[in-house]
Amino acid sequence: SVDKNGNTEQEKQITFIIEQHPHITVTVKGGKGVSVTVENQGLLLLKKVPWSINLSGGLLLKGRSKAGLIPGMMPGEKKTVSSSVFGLGRVTIIVTIGDVQKTVKGLVFLFFVRGVG
Repeated sequence: SVDKNGNTEQEKQITFIIEQHPHITVTVKGGKGVSVTVENQGLLLLKKVPWSINLSGGLLLKGRSKAGLIPGMMPGEKKTVSSSVFGLGRVTIIVTIGDVQKTVKGLVFLFFVRGVG
């Protein structure tokens, strides 16, 4: 580099690696409980991806929260995680996969979750 007085500094080199930020897509579905499909749309292997499914609202006797780790996901790979429920009423479902969070609404009727969206 050269400053405004014309002084130059000695040439330097530096090496660094740019890693692509993981790109994860999350799809939440109802049915018997809540199921979440996670897809690694990035170019890197994802290791030990934390996940959680949390429900609030309604009268829930089972399935208010569940969490775990996805051990590894190759680029392009899909995994499904799920949580069973038992209760009644309208709920808010918050799904967190790594740094990605998705919030949807649904209706719990006994073991089933309907109208997720």
